[in-house]
Amino acid sequence: MSLQPIDSQVLAVLNQELESHLVSVNDQARRERSATRIRLILNGLSRELSLKGDVHMFGSFSNGFKTGTSDLDVVFIGNMESDSAHSVLGQFGSRLADLGFENVTKIFQANVPLLKLSDRKSDMEVDFCINNELGVRNSMLLKTYCQCDDRVLQLGRLVKTGQSDMNWWELQTAV
Repeated sequence: MSLQPIDSQVLAVLNQELESHLVSVNDQARRERSATRIRLILNGLSRELSLKGDVHMFGSFSNGFKTGTSDLDVVFIGNMESDSAHSVLGQFGSRLADLGFENVTKIFQANVPLLKLSDRKSDMEVDFCINNELGVRNSMLLKTYCQCDDRVLQLGRLVKTGQSDMNWWELQTAV
């Protein structure tokens, strides 16, 4: 049996798909490294501020539902009075520009007060809050569901992106 030559158009399409995949994988790895760097910077700042606790990622970066445009949700979990969240966020906010962040915006009227900021190095958007343990637990729960069945991740991303071109039957057979 002899090998048949590959059509040049088919080869061009395969090369293009491979290149696109490699770019996507490299971008995902870069975003993961940036997310880890940001978490470590915020954790270091919490130590400088003499806070007892740790900084954790939650949301789509930790549960697997992240996309190329997902922001990074980060939380400081520590022992403090509930009314001191505004004060602690203010302390973080006053130091973030020196650590490579910009566009720091305080959003204190929300159910979970937070700081919105941008990382200059990666241009990643970050939401930083205090003691949002429910967000962390919910993210862990979704990650566990995803580990049980790959279709949970597919369904979660479908819901997150708002794609509604799938009909009811396709949705039922996907799950």
